[in-house]
Amino acid sequence: MKLIALLAALVIATASGNESCQPIAWGKITYYDCSSHCGKITRSGEPYDPASFTIAVDDDLWEEWAGELVRVTNLETGNALILRVNDTGYLSENGVAGDLPESVWSLISGRPLSEGVFQGLIERFDQG
Repeated sequence: MKLIALLAALVIATASGNESCQPIAWGKITYYDCSSHCGKITRSGEPYDPASFTIAVDDDLWEEWAGELVRVTNLETGNALILRVNDTGYLSENGVAGDLPESVWSLISGRPLSEGVFQGLIERFDQG
C-alpha cells in the first residue's frame, strides 16, 4: 500500500507542470510547536516562525539541502506545498522524514494537530 501511495505521489509530482522534482526522502512528517521552539534560532540562523513555509530535514541532509525549495506531498491526501529548508534535527533516528511548523502541518495534513503525523514525500523543487 505504501509503495502504491509513493508511486501515485511521484506521478502527481511529475505531471503537474513545468517544474521538475527529485525525491529526497519519504516517511513520517511531523510538526514542531511554539511551546518548545518559539524564540529559538533555526540551523539557518533565522528565528523559528510557526507560520513560515519551511521544513526541518534530517541533519545528514543539511549540507546539500540548506535553503533549497522542496515540495512536501501528503501521500494520504495528495495535498502538497512548496517549502524552504531552514532547519535540521536528528529526525531519521525516529523514522521522521521532515518536521514542519504546526500551521503548515495543519494545512497539508488536513488533520487535527493531536494526530501529529502523516506519511509524506519530500522532493527537491526546481521551477522549469
